[in-house]
Amino acid sequence: MTIAVLTTGGTIGAEPYPDPVHPPRDITLPPEGVDYVRDVVASHFFHLNAHCLTLPPRDSKDIDACYRWILFEAIAARPEKAIAVTHGSDAAMATLDALFCQFCFYPEFFEGKKIVVIGSMTPLANGPGYDALPNLAFGLDLLAHHFDKLPPVGSVFSRDLGNGVWGPDYQPHYPDTYDKIRGFDGTRFHFAARPGVRQPPALVL
Repeated sequence: MTIAVLTTGGTIGAEPYPDPVHPPRDITLPPEGVDYVRDVVASHFFHLNAHCLTLPPRDSKDIDACYRWILFEAIAARPEKAIAVTHGSDAAMATLDALFCQFCFYPEFFEGKKIVVIGSMTPLANGPGYDALPNLAFGLDLLAHHFDKLPPVGSVFSRDLGNGVWGPDYQPHYPDTYDKIRGFDGTRFHFAARPGVRQPPALVL
């Protein structure tokens, strides 16, 4: 199976943080022609037959309905059924909500496709010691080896797996369900379902 990876900027595709333990308030996007996600996919995941399409990079706070439509048209135009979208966390849930609604109301637009939105707390450019590379690897592995079990839309971000150990977490998406929860130090975060809100079934691999 071939995987299309659409990159949109965000933290995962940003310039490296000078101090990843104390991330800056705003990311710095790479210069034109530079795509760290594309480079890592080519060097680390060529065995998964993954191919990148670089969209204009954005801090996700600047991703609006017009940009999402560009993203949706790019997804629809891809011949691949397995789609990964790298995305910043601030507007990830809004993009996931829009993708979910697109599947519900216009299923022929993304016919047969499965989409995993992937993000991180630290840029890929900071190297393998942080969460971006494991998150990307996990999301691509799901598409490559568990495609038939995936729902149409889901996401991979980091989560505290217990005892202070953080790792990739896949969540099937359902609109207006998840909140971004920051850790006590204000630098780490995860997405958690709101109490009492209907949640989609967990993925069983």
